[in-house]
Amino acid sequence: MPLVKCVRPQGTYLAWLDVREVIEKMGAKQRAAELSKTSAKPVTPEMVVERWFVQHAKVHLNAGSTYGTGGEGHMRMNIATSRKLVELALTNMANALRNPQLATM
Repeated sequence: MPLVKCVRPQGTYLAWLDVREVIEKMGAKQRAAELSKTSAKPVTPEMVVERWFVQHAKVHLNAGSTYGTGGEGHMRMNIATSRKLVELALTNMANALRNPQLATM
């Protein structure tokens, strides 16, 4: 996935993904600002990406911004499962990111 970079893991089953290019391409900063206007709590660009992956790839990642300063532009992926399920999740993500409508989200 050219738009997603994997940060060298410090743990054994948590992958830290750099999704700044995804945020940029889908306009997630602008979307988060729009959603924050009508939300009781602020919406971050990572939350927009989180929802997008659930809807389009059927994969749930955790927004890095929920882990504090330095988490902006990142997602956490729990890979404590079978290799087959990790491959399925990554394939679903890659296929979703190939969507030509990504930039219009």
